[in-house]
Amino acid sequence: GSCEPGLVLLDLMMPEMDGFEFLQHFREIERFAKTPVIVLTAKELTSDERNVLSGRISQLVAKSDYAITHLLDQNLNMHKPLIKIPKMLWPTHMTLC
Repeated sequence: GSCEPGLVLLDLMMPEMDGFEFLQHFREIERFAKTPVIVLTAKELTSDERNVLSGRISQLVAKSDYAITHLLDQNLNMHKPLIKIPKMLWPTHMTLC
């Protein structure tokens, strides 16, 4: 069987492929079209960048220890596993499981 993530935590500032590009490719894969994506970023987003994310992500959160702890507390009751995709896996390894 396949392993489907219950949630993706995405950093917008990554080497080689930024989070915007990752999100575009991720959403093009039919089985991930509805997967919740929470963007964690320290980046100040422009209105154009916010527009690009609009409708594609579940939540936008400024990076901080509190924010990450709060997100984990909110999502621990999910039925699917909470998976954080390490930066080093993208874009060279597109496998989630």
